[in-house]
Amino acid sequence: MRGITPVVAIILLLLITISMVGFAFMFFTRTAQTSAESGEEQLEQQLQQASGQFSIEGTSPSAQVYVRNRGSAPLANFSVYVDDALVQFSAVGVPPGSIGSINITTQLSAGTHRVKVCTASLCDSYALVRDTLGDGLVLYLPMNEGSGSSTADASGTGNNGAISGATWTSGKSGSALQFDGTDDMVQTGTNRMTKEAFTLSFWIMPFSVQDGGIYFMSPIQGDYATRMRVTPSGQVCSGVMWITDWCYQANYSINTWHHFAVTRQSNETWTVYFNGVPVRSAFLETLPLLTGSFIGRYGDGSTWHYFNGKIDEARVYNRSLSSAEISQLYAKG
Repeated sequence: MRGITPVVAIILLLLITISMVGFAFMFFTRTAQTSAESGEEQLEQQLQQASGQFSIEGTSPSAQVYVRNRGSAPLANFSVYVDDALVQFSAVGVPPGSIGSINITTQLSAGTHRVKVCTASLCDSYALVRDTLGDGLVLYLPMNEGSGSSTADASGTGNNGAISGATWTSGKSGSALQFDGTDDMVQTGTNRMTKEAFTLSFWIMPFSVQDGGIYFMSPIQGDYATRMRVTPSGQVCSGVMWITDWCYQANYSINTWHHFAVTRQSNETWTVYFNGVPVRSAFLETLPLLTGSFIGRYGDGSTWHYFNGKIDEARVYNRSLSSAEISQLYAKG
């Protein structure tokens, strides 16, 4: 058998050398590519961490979530879940080190919910206790000043009440106003109550059962006005003057606090509530309240319709509250 000639040996050596160079090139190229990809992944992770580090600092009854940006880049891209369901929200970017708010726009029922906010790299959860009693509130007079000639509107719409004659006294919650049944009243500004749907809510303590007993009334418009009143026979009534009133034989006690509310749905169904319980429903048309309201007297100032007693926690909504929400108002006192 003949040996390998020098020429063949050289050719084989060249082939081996070329193969080794090729393998080496492929190895180092792959290694460099892997290192580059790894570096890109690490950079992406670092960027995500820088822009995704946050914590939920708290929530509000009006469905706001407060988040603190603990990263080094603006916090802008996240998802929001309530009770594990994706919800709609509005928000703006939160700078590093700052606290921003997320406003949940999906309607949430009253009660306790679990809210979860997620970025690409992190999720955080927090309890949210939804209180819907501030939704649609266009007049709220807590009457807790205890002194002065006016009582502030806490609804945020600026419908402060001007006090005429009524005096400060102890209330169902904090202070209240006492009306003498002769000439005392509170007059408010425009309360933005519409005829489509509304709610009126008051705590009252009658001192007597005199005729009329108006404790809420709109200004008279073309002989008509929406009103709430008590009668000497122990009834609580609500309706539209010169059209009809719907009354409930409450047999209320004098010198005792009672909660009285009325709701009107967009289908013109009125519901009367006494001490948190629905007691009467009926179909009844109404008029919009656009020019203010009187608390404690008749819309035209007739002397036989003034209220004699205490009034506290006056609320007007531009929506019809549910039975559960009326029960909440009663429980709050």
